[in-house]
Amino acid sequence: MARKSSRNAARSSGTGAANAKSQGRAAPRQAAEPVRAHVVLRGRGGLSASDAGVTAQNLEAVIAEPSTVERARQFLEQHGFAIHRVSPTSIIVEGSPMRYRDVFGTAPERLDDASAGARPTYAWSASPRIPSDLKDVVADVVLPRRAALY
Repeated sequence: MARKSSRNAARSSGTGAANAKSQGRAAPRQAAEPVRAHVVLRGRGGLSASDAGVTAQNLEAVIAEPSTVERARQFLEQHGFAIHRVSPTSIIVEGSPMRYRDVFGTAPERLDDASAGARPTYAWSASPRIPSDLKDVVADVVLPRRAALY
C-alpha cells in the first residue's frame, strides 16, 4: 500500500523521474499509449518560437523555410512518428515512448491520470537531445501541458 501512495505522490508533484528518485519516491510511470509532442522548428533567422515567442516584430524570423519544414517532416516520418499537423513553426507528432527514446534519447512519462475525455499530462524523463541530422532545423521537442484554470 505504501508503494502505491508514493507513486501517486510522484505523479501529482509534477517533478521528473530524477527529482522523484532523489527525494526517495517512485518515479512517474512511463506512458504505454502513443504520446503527442510539438517539434519546434528553427526559423529563417535562426530563432524558434520556443526561443523568443512569436511577436509581430519577429514573425518572419521564426517562420521556417519550406525546405526546413519538409526536411524535418521526412526525418520524423522515416523514424516512425505519425505526423498530425505541420505548420511553419512546428510539427505535431505522435509516437510511442520507446520511439521518443530511440530518436531523442529520452521518453515521456505520464504524470497523471486524465479525467474523462482529457489527455493525460506528460513530462520528459530528461531533456530531449536533437539528433545531429536535425540540429540545424529543429530547436526543441515540447510536450503539451494542460492549461491551468483559476
